[in-house]
Amino acid sequence: NWVSGSISDQMFFKFLIEKNLIKSVEKPSDKTMIPYWYKANAKLWLDKKISDSEFIKGLQYLVDQKIVKI
Repeated sequence: NWVSGSISDQMFFKFLIEKNLIKSVEKPSDKTMIPYWYKANAKLWLDKKISDSEFIKGLQYLVDQKIVKI
């Protein structure tokens, strides 16, 4: 899974964009990077301590603020 590193940030973002879960004007590239600290939120999400929408809103924020490099 993405949290453990078996799926790249690029593949994870591609999936989210294809499923219309997040919006991005750019397509993920080989340089797509999600900050390591955000994966802590993924752990909370997997443990059902935050909702799906909270997790996705956090990723959208990272894209909107250009914190995530796509």
